Amino acid sequence: MIELILFFELVKEILKPANLFLSSTANNQDSLNLVTSSEEFLNLNEFQKIQNFPIDSSKISAKAILIKEITGPTIYSQNSDKPLPIASLTKILTALTSFIVYKPNETFTVSENSKYFEAQTNFQKGEIFKRDDLIKAMLISSSNASALLLAEKYGEEQFVNQMNNLARKIGLKKSFFEDPTGLSSKNVSSLSNIYLLSEYILKNYPQIFAFSREPSFILEGNFKRILYNTNPLVYKYKEEILASKTGFTDEAGECLVMIVKFKNSPLVFLGILGSKNRINDAEYILDLLKKYYNQ
Repeated sequence: MIELILFFELVKEILKPANLFLSSTANNQDSLNLVTSSEEFLNLNEFQKIQNFPIDSSKISAKAILIKEITGPTIYSQNSDKPLPIASLTKILTALTSFIVYKPNETFTVSENSKYFEAQTNFQKGEIFKRDDLIKAMLISSSNASALLLAEKYGEEQFVNQMNNLARKIGLKKSFFEDPTGLSSKNVSSLSNIYLLSEYILKNYPQIFAFSREPSFILEGNFKRILYNTNPLVYKYKEEILASKTGFTDEAGECLVMIVKFKNSPLVFLGILGSKNRINDAEYILDLLKKYYNQ
């Protein structure tokens, strides 16, 4: 709990100069209104590129890359406006939609449905879970069953419609979602759109990203499961990584989104799509960023 409060304070302090931090305690209707009111700002946030960032693109396997300061200029981009399959990065929007349509104390009961089977969570019929626990499982270990369980209570089709409505309101013009998990290759977005989504979450629901950076999580139902973060970099860069989400399908390749903060840097968005080795790509970029801001 103390770590979560410190995370909120850090984000609030960094965004305060631009008067952009919006209270995460607003009610659901207020939150929906804020999406529309922030759209103008998000669309005016130009992707101005910083010159002479010392990156060697031949050392990166990703099809698309975006490195951008939050509310600041772009450090480096490659195909960042191109819509591509995003796999489980979808779950970032699934988490945001769940925060908006459900109350914090909402509970979810596992029905007798084979679609909930996965080894890591092994949900049992009749188990009851809290909203935030399912969101943590979905963001930390990329649990598809947790995403489906969150969507089912609202009605999966209706929930996905809400995801797409929310995406449009935020201004994600190059994004479309067919399911809440990211298993569908029709779930597409661009890194410039994912940046806008991430910025919106930081300003309105920073606890979503606070969940995502935890190395592990104990999910309790009828029994305890220990779930581990699918991004091994959260262990190595525990202080620097403030948000994390991985994704992978055969169509999407390896995907990764992080928000990082170095000693002398602002918050920096790092997005990778279509990589053959997202960890190698990300570590190469993290090393460059650390040197860039500490030179």
